[in-house]
Amino acid sequence: MDLYDVSRETMEKLSIYEKLIIEGQKKFSLIGKSTLGNIWLRHFADSAKLLKIVKEVHLDSGRKALHLLDVGSGAGFPGVVLSIMADAEKIPINIVLVDSNRKKSLFLESIKKELDVSYSVVNKRSENLKQKFDIITARAVISVKGFLDLNHNLIRKESILILFKGRTWKEEVKESKKKWNFEFNVVKNNIRIDSSGGVTLIIRNLKK
Repeated sequence: MDLYDVSRETMEKLSIYEKLIIEGQKKFSLIGKSTLGNIWLRHFADSAKLLKIVKEVHLDSGRKALHLLDVGSGAGFPGVVLSIMADAEKIPINIVLVDSNRKKSLFLESIKKELDVSYSVVNKRSENLKQKFDIITARAVISVKGFLDLNHNLIRKESILILFKGRTWKEEVKESKKKWNFEFNVVKNNIRIDSSGGVTLIIRNLKK
């Protein structure tokens, strides 16, 4: 998804969102300081690329609406960006942002009100949730194995996991395969967005 190929209203909401992140940085420590001057490319574009996957999953599922969980949402990546874009395109999806940090959860609530978007915020640890989701996303959290160990109860057979991982992703996948069976695709990050060697892992058919 190209951020420059969206509606004026979406661009306006993203611009307001950027301003609120910058204003909230000192209070909430939302993002890495080195990325503060590059929010559109480093965070917004990185999140927006998932919209295409969400659309494909929706079409393939045959469901009226999807349920998506963004784990450790923090400043709202990718969940808030996806919510803004899904609302604009009227994609039927229920998005839940979960974060155990109360201050960051309050920030996400304030963004929801300011931008008039339709996601929900849960101030809990993700492993304490009872619901299962069609899509689960996570950015900058624990290892693949650690994530699967903690969150497998949220996953049904058809669920898809979308994990943003750094340069150690191959080792993480190898380690997790000792306990878990799954299929996965690797989407390499745009070098303009992330030169760290990171990737986006798309995991399907998870089982022990």
